[in-house]
Amino acid sequence: MPDSRWPGNQHYTPHMRICCLIGLMLVVARFGSYAWAEEAKPDAASQSVTVERVAYNGWPEAWRIRNASCELVVVPAVTRVMRFALAGGQNLLWEDPALAGKTFPADDGTWHNIGGEKLWPTQQKDLFKKYTGHDGWPPPWPWDAGASRAEPIPNGVRLVLPHDKRFGAHAVREFTLDEKRPIVHVRQWIEKTEGPPAEVTVWTVCQVNDPILSLLPCADGKFVAWGSHSGLIETKPGYVILGRDAKEGLKIGVTPAGQNGWVASVFNGPAGKVMLVQSHRLVDGAKYPDDGLQAELYTSPKSVAFYTEMELLSPLVALKPGERLEDARVWQVVPVEGDDYANIASRAHAQALARLK
Repeated sequence: MPDSRWPGNQHYTPHMRICCLIGLMLVVARFGSYAWAEEAKPDAASQSVTVERVAYNGWPEAWRIRNASCELVVVPAVTRVMRFALAGGQNLLWEDPALAGKTFPADDGTWHNIGGEKLWPTQQKDLFKKYTGHDGWPPPWPWDAGASRAEPIPNGVRLVLPHDKRFGAHAVREFTLDEKRPIVHVRQWIEKTEGPPAEVTVWTVCQVNDPILSLLPCADGKFVAWGSHSGLIETKPGYVILGRDAKEGLKIGVTPAGQNGWVASVFNGPAGKVMLVQSHRLVDGAKYPDDGLQAELYTSPKSVAFYTEMELLSPLVALKPGERLEDARVWQVVPVEGDDYANIASRAHAQALARLK
């Protein structure tokens, strides 16, 4: 996301600021082509889920998790998920083919927009600069594009991000696949091991590839918008849609107040329209990033690419050594019949919350 995402004049709708205290949670472009190289013998798998080491789009050490309905590919070399697709379908995640197979072993002060889904450790507003020294951009390396360590676990893969002394912390992300359905369970946490308290949030950024539309829950009709949107925000009963501008990146966000903790995008699937819903559990009374937001959407300008960023944000916490901040997620692909998108997403989200118990 280039700096134009965050123009100096931010525009907020009324009553959107939430500045609450939270107790610490302890122990709590277009569709890219792909080709598999030689595959290793499956390591950790159930009878219906395979977990195997593969080569993916020029990265020789990737991991594929697959069941009969879908597959997920994790690429440790760039510390992210690069593929999530239904069986027989195209990648729902956006990839930049120009960066396929490339790695970034050092912090060069440049944002490498590889695509896929990744984790950031803190909010962009104010705190990127505080911890990186850069003027609000790019995101902290190695969280954004460094190399991580990966290992198979039952029905999935564990990704361990490198330790970052600026935060005195590292992250662990575990991706496991449902045995039959296109459902991904993401158990993840930031673990603080040294240094003074660090302001962290489990902020996931999922770049999806040219969806028909993307939406946020908006039962009260209130949202935050950055920049001039030229009529490209559309409010519907229970949700808000963000369109795509020709030249400018657009962004909106919603608070936890009166909302469900989800973000969603609609695509054309192999057998009709489908919705990718990403969910997390909200925390009552928590202080959320970006002046109180729990979910955001960003659409790239048409002149650059056709991706949308689905973003979920955990509470913002001053983490101390020996503490960890957790925020689990569930990804689901569900069929879409009709256009009652808010109810479709809300039903999927309710099922996700049951799985997050």
